[in-house]
Amino acid sequence: MSTKDFKELTISSDKQVYVVGDIHMKTEPLYRALEALSFDTSKDILVSVGDLIDRGPDAPECILELLNQPWFYSVLGNHEDMFLKHIMFGGTDSQMFLYNGGDWILNSDSDIINKLFNKFIELPIAIQINYMNKQFGIVHAGVYFDDWQLMKENLIAFKENDMFARHDIISHSIWDRRQIKFDNLIKNIDYVIFGHNPLKETLIKQNKFYIDTASVYNNKLTILKLSDMSTHSF
Repeated sequence: MSTKDFKELTISSDKQVYVVGDIHMKTEPLYRALEALSFDTSKDILVSVGDLIDRGPDAPECILELLNQPWFYSVLGNHEDMFLKHIMFGGTDSQMFLYNGGDWILNSDSDIINKLFNKFIELPIAIQINYMNKQFGIVHAGVYFDDWQLMKENLIAFKENDMFARHDIISHSIWDRRQIKFDNLIKNIDYVIFGHNPLKETLIKQNKFYIDTASVYNNKLTILKLSDMSTHSF
């Protein structure tokens, strides 16, 4: 079942599925990685853990081009969240966005900004991939309740009058920096893949994979291949 906040994909085993760490407007290593992995755009799937924008050298058109690819999916990262709040609310939300690498927007075409807004506003908070008899969860920062199924049920059930509870869960999902510190298992899911926390190398704790290896800070970009849970850095 899918809603705006939660997307579920069932993918056949004849395809390869990859998950990429935080891109942050630096797509050159991504395309180099896809070539090295023999990524087949006619059937393979690439999912991002979010944070597509800010801090990197690329123009926003590069991110829009990626979002338009039929083989590409992404969850919402905290940097996309800041972008949306900058557009919708301004004020201190704009200050926070600009301070955290969003100053590229000041010299960007309004048509591109509008197109990115329309893409980002539709990004799910979490994606579940059913693949090769396993379930893989992708979320930017954290799983509320340490329970994938409970988080899923809450994201799907939210109505407009549940705004405060919805905000609490979504804020945890895209901003949390505490869960990475603990060795707890995320219940009711085989694996969960996160970004958000820049690391020198991939970190694995129980069934949690943290794959933001700080490519934008001149470290390597990491891609996880779901068929064998192998990591590839470029």
